[in-house]
Amino acid sequence: MEKVLISPYAVPGTKSLAMIGKEQIINEVCREYRINPVQLYRKCRQRGVVEPRMVIQTLIRNALGFTLWDTGKEFTQTNASAFHAIKTVRDLYVTNANFRNTLYRILENLFEDEIERLKIIERIIDDSKKDE
Repeated sequence: MEKVLISPYAVPGTKSLAMIGKEQIINEVCREYRINPVQLYRKCRQRGVVEPRMVIQTLIRNALGFTLWDTGKEFTQTNASAFHAIKTVRDLYVTNANFRNTLYRILENLFEDEIERLKIIERIIDDSKKDE
């Protein structure tokens, strides 16, 4: 059975997940954190670079359905590093109001539909729990 995606042009005012790609997520996160996307691909442990990288890994996993392996490979990391990033983002989302607001702003800019944003947040919270 073939998967049929409804065109966002058929239903005005909607942005389909199919229209959102890895590049859009990277660009939106970098815009929110005010960093150059090139910095994400360098080996760096500074919080200002690591946190947006972790957010991107979490979003491409939970919004686009990337595997842990593909998520880690995007930044030349192992799937264990990707898992740690996703778990860290979940923990920050649950405990840090500023981080939660930042993540929600990113999701608002990427996805027009509030239900879609809430589903992604739910996946972020549930995805990390099931892999523990």
